[in-house]
Amino acid sequence: MKKVLLTGASGFIGSRWLETDTGTCEIIPCSLQQTQVAAIDFAGVDAIVHLSLIHI
Repeated sequence: MKKVLLTGASGFIGSRWLETDTGTCEIIPCSLQQTQVAAIDFAGVDAIVHLSLIHI
């Protein structure tokens, strides 16, 4: 099964993606509001879906 890292999982689009997931891949949700980028383990991740927005 493919592993997909989903950034912005707590946002509008990311949360809807998680709600409608059909189980075709393993989704690793990530919210950059709660997780530092350096702390993310990218080992074994096949794809990254970047839906995150950082307000500055």
